[in-house]
Amino acid sequence: RPGMLDFKGKAKWDAWNELKGTTKEDAMKAYISKVEELKKKYGI
Repeated sequence: RPGMLDFKGKAKWDAWNELKGTTKEDAMKAYISKVEELKKKYGI
């Protein structure tokens, strides 16, 4: 885990740590879902 004063690094580490154990397939599905959501939101 990053140092005590590295707030940005700690936030990134915590975010990645929450996703520990996610399969590659699940991550790909979540990514595609998010891209589709953003495409609809911004009309792309």
